[in-house]
Amino acid sequence: MSASATRRRLRAIAARGLKSAPVVVHPDEPVDGPALLAAVSKERLTGLALDAVAGGALELDPADADDLSVRHDDQLALDLRLERLLCTAAAELDAAGITYRALKGPLLAHTVYRDPALRSFGDIDILVRGADFDAAVDALRALEFHRRFVEPRPRFDARFSKGACLERADGLEVDLHRTLAPGPFGMLLGFTDLVGRAPQTFVLGDATITGLDRELAFVHACFHSALGDYPPRLVPLRDIAELLAAGFDARVVIDLVTDAQCEIVLQRALDALTSVLGVPVDGEIADWARTLEPSRFDRRALRTYESSDRSYAKQAAVSLWAMPSLRHRLAYASALAIPSRNYVRARERGYARRLGHSLALARGGRSR
Repeated sequence: MSASATRRRLRAIAARGLKSAPVVVHPDEPVDGPALLAAVSKERLTGLALDAVAGGALELDPADADDLSVRHDDQLALDLRLERLLCTAAAELDAAGITYRALKGPLLAHTVYRDPALRSFGDIDILVRGADFDAAVDALRALEFHRRFVEPRPRFDARFSKGACLERADGLEVDLHRTLAPGPFGMLLGFTDLVGRAPQTFVLGDATITGLDRELAFVHACFHSALGDYPPRLVPLRDIAELLAAGFDARVVIDLVTDAQCEIVLQRALDALTSVLGVPVDGEIADWARTLEPSRFDRRALRTYESSDRSYAKQAAVSLWAMPSLRHRLAYASALAIPSRNYVRARERGYARRLGHSLALARGGRSR
């Protein structure tokens, strides 16, 4: 089975049960079971793949079917470990007086999917305010987590980054967020008080977890789909479809992204949902998205998320012009141009190499 055939079958699995135009899969096309199952695991689609097998939409030989069951059991075991981690992390943040919001996997699995086993994940995502970011990192050190990467200067992540990846010796990770995406659109959205919105809660075991409200969860799913991997991963697109089916206040979403000047991200995500999974989008949010025309800044910013033009330096250059004041730009640029010695040692191996990256940043920046 070719790579394109594998991708078509993955798309069909990801669209399982949705009101969508069917992804065309030729029934006489041979299935390379091991290659397909490896891709299913990588995309974290084992639950939906098993559902497709049970419903007769995906045929596997007995050995491959057994392999899929084992892969799904392994994924569910990881999901449970991560859910336990979310409970303990939430307790640590509560004890430290830090307001948080759970994101993505566990939140969506337990609030919009018909069965949590259909929505798997590989880490835990938690959002906190920038003002609480460093305190949250300190609180999670009690669970033996530490930063994967050194930040350019103290409090840089709390002011300017999407967040920080925290890792532990057992391989579990917490993605601690200040905003919902890297790069210029994440920067724009990060000037909104995302944690200040009224949350929704869900239950994990004996714990009640505080998560994003439905509207902001939809915005995050769109950001994840449009600005994450290129081409977009399938699970975030499925998340958008599940949230659309579950329902939310479209006007709140429109006002939120309009205020943050991130409207074009939602248009891009909704277009991908239709083109990749065949899910039509209608109603108020679809009518609004169809009227959008990208600005010059939108086009330049979106290019920094595409594989052919994606790099931290290019995103950083455009992010300069997503900031609300000269003071913010100077603080951001100076931290990247002249970072701490520890950062240079860890990432650049010397100030000469860093200077070259700084010049590239200066050349890449353009006004909106």
